[in-house]
Amino acid sequence: MLRVAPLARLSGSDDSYTRVSHAWLERYVTWTWAAAKAVGLRYVPESFDCENFATLFCEIAAKKAAGAGTRSAPLVAVVTLAQPGGARHAMVGVATDRGLYIVEPQPDAGPFRIKPVADYQGRILSVVLGAYNP
Repeated sequence: MLRVAPLARLSGSDDSYTRVSHAWLERYVTWTWAAAKAVGLRYVPESFDCENFATLFCEIAAKKAAGAGTRSAPLVAVVTLAQPGGARHAMVGVATDRGLYIVEPQPDAGPFRIKPVADYQGRILSVVLGAYNP
C-alpha cells in the first residue's frame, strides 16, 4: 500500500503477513455486513464508530486465520483516509491475490463495499497492520 500512499504512516505488530484470495474477501465482507445488521450494529458517532467497525473486521479476520492454522496473519489493515473538509474515516485495506483493495466495513456508511485502491480517490493517511492481533 505504501506505493500507492507514499506519505502514509505504516505500523504493524506481526512478523509475517499473507495476501488473501479475492473470493474470500467477497465472502467475508458479505458475512460481516450481514452479521453487523443481524445484531443491530450501526454507526453512532463516538460510540460504535468507523474505527471500531474497521478494527472488528481485522480482528475477526486474524482470529479466523489463526483458527484455520495459518502461520501468517491475513494482510488486512485499518486504514485512515482523509475526507472532505479535513475529516477522517477508518476503512480497511486488504491485499488480495488480485491486488490492493479498500473495504467499507460498515453496512450503512458508504456507496461501495470493496474498491480497488487504484480507483479510490481519497488520500490514505495511515495503515495499521495487526495492531489488534496480539
